[in-house]
This record gives sequence, structure tokens and C-alpha cells, in this order.
Amino acid sequence: MLTKFPSPRPYCVHAFVFAFKMIDQSEAMILKRQRAIIKTSCTRIRIYVESIAAINPSIVAHLKERKAKLEHYWAEYNEVQSRLESLDESEDCDQDGFEKAFYALSAKIRELSPSPTLRTSIFSPFSSSVRNSDCSAQVRLPKLNLPTFSGKYDE
Repeated sequence: MLTKFPSPRPYCVHAFVFAFKMIDQSEAMILKRQRAIIKTSCTRIRIYVESIAAINPSIVAHLKERKAKLEHYWAEYNEVQSRLESLDESEDCDQDGFEKAFYALSAKIRELSPSPTLRTSIFSPFSSSVRNSDCSAQVRLPKLNLPTFSGKYDE
């Protein structure tokens, strides 16, 4: 004969649901804080990029590093945002604004970063003079008449 388990008491179920909601709310608060930190970091990158007045090799190196970090923040944001949306469907409105800002900043960094072929011509002080001398290297020297040897030892 099987024993019948007692049915859960209503107050236990409510306590469990309440505790579960509290965990969800605290996790949502943590995720929102992480999202805010990511956005703040991206804002610092945007402020740096907007403050650039002139491009030099050091600035290009900084842009390269910040672009890599921005892509890392993009991956982190997507992870945090997905987890947050799984807890609260109303959080999906944040994705669009962040995505637009990310692509705009990423494009701005790409605009400011010269391509590898331009980089050598912009930053190398000798590149233009070398290129110009290559074009003018078509100078013809006077023809030299070399002595001929007939094979006689007297000559």
C-alpha cells in the first residue's frame, strides 16, 4: 500500500513564490547595475573618441585598444541584457538604444583609424620623398664606351 504524501500547504507555496520573486528581483537589480557599469565604460570611450583633435601613431594605438575593449563590452552587454530580459520582458526596450550608440561609436573609431596603406604614408616622414624619388629615378646617364680587347697581349 502506497502512502499518500500530504499536499503542500497554501502558505508554503506562497512563501516559495515570494522567495523566488525576491531572488529574481535581486538578480535583476544586480544585472541592471552591471548593465549600467558597461554603459558607463562605453561612454568613457565615446568621450575619448570625441575629444580627439589630431591623429598620430599614439592616438591610433589608443583607438585600436579602445575598439577591442568596446567589442568586449558589446559581448558583455548582450549577455547581461539577455539574462535581464529572461527575468523581465519589459527590459527589451534598452537593447535598441545601446545598439545604435555602439554602432555609431564603432563607425567613428573606424573613420578615425587610418587603413594600413594610409598609415604608412601619413606617419612615415620619408615615405613621400621616397615615393617621389622613385618616380624621378628615370634619369638617363650618358652612355659609356667600354674598351674592347682583341686578345693580343700588346694592347
